[in-house]
Amino acid sequence: GEDYLSFCSTRTEDGGESRGVNMSIDYEVAPVDSSQPVVISYKKKVKDQAVEWSSNVELTRANKYLPNVYFDDEGKAFFKLRYAEAGKVKLKASVEGVDDSDGFGSFVSFPSKLK
Repeated sequence: GEDYLSFCSTRTEDGGESRGVNMSIDYEVAPVDSSQPVVISYKKKVKDQAVEWSSNVELTRANKYLPNVYFDDEGKAFFKLRYAEAGKVKLKASVEGVDDSDGFGSFVSFPSKLK
């Protein structure tokens, strides 16, 4: 199955394009240890290079700028998430230079032994 989260923006040119994205998290159900960041990687494309997964980036409540986030020709960007704590987390994002692009999505994280 799909083991990533997609974030949609306006349609892009054929072949997709790279954009800057600001992301942060907030807690909808507070975890025991709120110092744990959400660790993400994202599909990125730098100039004419091939699309690849970025290195890991830690997200906290402070805005984090992600450069060269690749949006495909349908306007979708893809992110892999890892969160070491149990809790309900809201992921907030906005695309640089796109008015009214603020969006969010929530996910619940819990230890794999509880699945």
